[in-house]
Amino acid sequence: MISPDTEGDGGFLLMGSQPFPRSIFIESHRIDACMDYARQNHSGRIAISPLGGFRLPDLSFIARFPWVEHLTIMHSEMIDISAVSILERLRYLQISGATKQQLDLASFPLLRELRVQWWPKLRFGDTLASLRTLDLSNYAPASRDLTGLPQVPLLEDLGLVQARYLTLSGIDRFPGLRRLSVDYFPRLVDISPLTAFSNGALEILEFGNCKRLAHHDQVKVILSLRRLAFN
Repeated sequence: MISPDTEGDGGFLLMGSQPFPRSIFIESHRIDACMDYARQNHSGRIAISPLGGFRLPDLSFIARFPWVEHLTIMHSEMIDISAVSILERLRYLQISGATKQQLDLASFPLLRELRVQWWPKLRFGDTLASLRTLDLSNYAPASRDLTGLPQVPLLEDLGLVQARYLTLSGIDRFPGLRRLSVDYFPRLVDISPLTAFSNGALEILEFGNCKRLAHHDQVKVILSLRRLAFN
């Protein structure tokens, strides 16, 4: 495992790489110091990982920091994430791992960007009114399509990754999409639902490792497209 970069006199651990904004890993033996440093130097962006210095079994400490707006959780199967639901000011949330606890996204009315590995106890609610970007992997609803997702009127960027049986039915729930990427859908054949964007704003459409796709020419009705990729 590559050791993360450090910063400051305290040697605080950094997540991410330049030139992109970076987050501070919260270390359980000095939570307050890490949180203060993140707020003062990285606009409050924090990351939590059992492999990044966090040794507590849950995130109950977060109740003391309701100002958190940008949160990344890694290896979530090793932590009880339930306490995240109190962060009403969240604008960015990323969770990777086989999460076990229930989480209701309705708790985050200001959420603009969500990057998450789906699990059965994730609750989307009826609408995500502020969401602009959604990156969703391993989505496996009983319906095997997108109709179980909420209305997201402002969604502009949607990434769907690693879904064995998922179809694109229900994609019309996101009429404002400007970018759609679909990767590792080994059984996806029908892309006709994308004709819903014939009068939309979709500019970028990318498929990766979707080898059974058929009737590629159906997307020619999407006149707004500027980039189209099949590979």
